[in-house]
Amino acid sequence: MKNILINVHTEYHLMVAVNLYLENFSDKTLYRTCLLIPKVDAKKRFKNVSNLTTIGFDEIIELDFSMGKKYNPSFSDCIKSLLKDTWRKFIFFHEQTAINVFLAYKLKKKGTVICLAPDGAKPYIKFDKLALPSRIKETINVYKFLNSNKLYFFRPYFLNWNYARLADIDEVWVQNTDVYKNATNKIPKKITLFAKSSYVDIISKIFNFNISSEIKSTTGIFFYVNNILYKKELYFKEIDIIKELLTLHPGVPFYMKIHPLTPKDQVERFNSIPGIILIQTSIPAELYIASLKQSSVLSMWSAALMNQNENCLFHWIYPILEVSGDMLEYLKIDTPFPYIKLVRDIKEVELSKK
Repeated sequence: MKNILINVHTEYHLMVAVNLYLENFSDKTLYRTCLLIPKVDAKKRFKNVSNLTTIGFDEIIELDFSMGKKYNPSFSDCIKSLLKDTWRKFIFFHEQTAINVFLAYKLKKKGTVICLAPDGAKPYIKFDKLALPSRIKETINVYKFLNSNKLYFFRPYFLNWNYARLADIDEVWVQNTDVYKNATNKIPKKITLFAKSSYVDIISKIFNFNISSEIKSTTGIFFYVNNILYKKELYFKEIDIIKELLTLHPGVPFYMKIHPLTPKDQVERFNSIPGIILIQTSIPAELYIASLKQSSVLSMWSAALMNQNENCLFHWIYPILEVSGDMLEYLKIDTPFPYIKLVRDIKEVELSKK
């Protein structure tokens, strides 16, 4: 029996984790799986999640992060108890968070295979920027969090914003190993999300998701997936681009899935534009996209578009920012799949397949 430990932080991670479980670890004669998931907090993450016990995880442990950098004995004891077990694989996201840095280091020493799971578009993005102030700040926060919870970490560590830089990682799981630039010489492993259509239905039930209650018509619409843009000026540029698209296609329903970390003032600007229907929920955008027909899906560079629905067209529009000279000079993006059209002019966006 091989023990598998999976740690998730967001609804997107949970969606991927369930995919991984169903495709790789659901045989209970071979695997025992334990899922680590945050407790629902004041920000209401995971508030839409239920029926998780029906998936088949052998154990689900809710981690209480509510005390932040203050000592939480129950949290500390829980993490220490995990170290007493023998784990075949530790699968996680957000490689630079304190708990993952700690568990990867400790479990690696015990022979566990440390696996970085696919986290959106991050494997295909490179930050050509030292960003020393933010890296120093977050590195200090990692040590503070661990020390306050008596989870001692005796090893030099310095956070890196680029992907798969954590020294203890053995395998990097990505959706496209050909495009992923393996700068760290770790072992890349190709994985497929929604390998079976039944996975969409299973995961939809976990999130209590029903497309008909969210979108009136799933045919012939624009579905825009908003993502974090890192720079204030880009948010204004995003508004201008969307307004132009709406002018080019009057009367076409335009739905926008808001990223949970999008600034409130940007959400307010979206809300003031006639014709935009906002979707503000933490349910993964991939579930919406899987239900669309003859529609156009677009985003600046959101990873939600990396799960193809053959009934729709897909567009990344960040090249418009490159043409206008507004794109972040330190952000280098590789397109992981050829079905995603790179748009240099908003007029190139098509509504449906011809």
